Amino acid sequence: MTSQEPSTMLHYAVRFPVLCKRLGQLALVLAMLTVAPLVVALYFAEYQPALRYGVIIATLAVIGLPLARLDAPSSVQSNEALAITALAFILSPLIMT
Repeated sequence: MTSQEPSTMLHYAVRFPVLCKRLGQLALVLAMLTVAPLVVALYFAEYQPALRYGVIIATLAVIGLPLARLDAPSSVQSNEALAITALAFILSPLIMT
């Protein structure tokens, strides 16, 4: 980060492809993290929760794979990082419920 004034750092528009690509990558990470509870549920023969975990994993993979493959710049601006973080904290619990 450069030594810009704090008020000028957020004057750029959020680039939608960057936002979608990073959220898609986060969706894939969340899908991989959900595999552990799925395995435990299957091990203990809890098939109803296992089915729900499977649906969540499939949904996250279907959404995350196309988004993660978007062609977007590799650099992330500070305002985009703030938007990605806020959306991750809002969307992750909503998806997991």
